[in-house]
Amino acid sequence: MKCPKCKKGDLEYYENNHYVGCTRCDFRNGFLKFILKVRKALGQI
Repeated sequence: MKCPKCKKGDLEYYENNHYVGCTRCDFRNGFLKFILKVRKALGQI
């Protein structure tokens, strides 16, 4: 099952018709959040 958001990643699974997680979106979102954290930390030093 392809993710409806990015159309490329595979959905982990649907639970009661509820979107649980996409391998691609979750990776990208996690990566972007990580970069923002690093930027904030660098800005505070």
